[in-house]
Amino acid sequence: MARSPPSLILAVLGLLLMTTTTTTHARSWQLKTTHQGPSFFDGFSFFNYPDPTHGFVDYVDQHTATRLGLLDFDEDEDDDIVVIKSGAASAKGRSSIRLQSDTTYNQGLFLFDVEHMPAGCGTWPAIWLNGPDWPNGGEIDVVEGVNLQKRNLITLHTGQACEIGQSINQHTPKPTGHVLTSKCQLNSPGQQPHQGCTVEYESSHSYGRTFNNHGGGVFALQIDHEGIQSWFFDRSHIPDDIEDNVPILEPSRWWADDHYRPAALFPFDGIHCNATAFHDLRIIINLTFCGEWAGQPEVYHQDCPGSCVDYVKNAPLPEAYWRIRSVKVYQ
Repeated sequence: MARSPPSLILAVLGLLLMTTTTTTHARSWQLKTTHQGPSFFDGFSFFNYPDPTHGFVDYVDQHTATRLGLLDFDEDEDDDIVVIKSGAASAKGRSSIRLQSDTTYNQGLFLFDVEHMPAGCGTWPAIWLNGPDWPNGGEIDVVEGVNLQKRNLITLHTGQACEIGQSINQHTPKPTGHVLTSKCQLNSPGQQPHQGCTVEYESSHSYGRTFNNHGGGVFALQIDHEGIQSWFFDRSHIPDDIEDNVPILEPSRWWADDHYRPAALFPFDGIHCNATAFHDLRIIINLTFCGEWAGQPEVYHQDCPGSCVDYVKNAPLPEAYWRIRSVKVYQ
């Protein structure tokens, strides 16, 4: 989760073209872990400490979440969908959930099948991977946004020098997203503190209310020695191998269809960024409110009324919940 807003960008940065073409080698991944239905929370811990991003939120443990009715399962014709809700506000903030995987990862293919994400004024939901000793272990914000944002943002944060290299525009296939900031390292010159390198997804169905109105979709993230790639497949355009729960996936097969081009690519070319910037990553799924991004007046007041804390404290926030079909890890 970004430590301060990766938006507030006036223009997309121009990137220089290189004369060589970069391609990504085919790689197969085998299904290792599935979080789904009643066993969804196996392998996750509930974070119940003060919010590092200073949100108006009270993260609760699993026992408290169950007692407050924040965890539920909705039986679907195909599988059980986990529902993760937010609760009433207290002096600490609005009760909510922050999950963190017990397992750490250095590479893999991660699929997040989300039917509904939290949306509305004051919300700041995220699905992300975070390493130890932030930012030295790296951070990958796979799904993130605030308030009434319309498109998903993927952002990387690093302790060492790392940026989206010049070869990005010559990559085959070319990513569909738009580079907003190119420097991933903490406090990089010319960018706001903690901003990181951010790519905005092209799809208007990739975030918030529009995402929810179209039945959500699948966010995919691949981390290997060549770099980091991400995809978004809306509900009507999910690749057959994902739909069919194939135990071995080869993302390079998706590229033949223009619908399945990656949204973002962050190459590890040994010049602009190294794989060592990201290690021992844990999956995190959370919803906070206001805080260092959603609650900043210049961000909040773009779409939302009053003060963020007052709104979150008093409004019913009927859209502030997750419906997740599954989280799958391939290695």
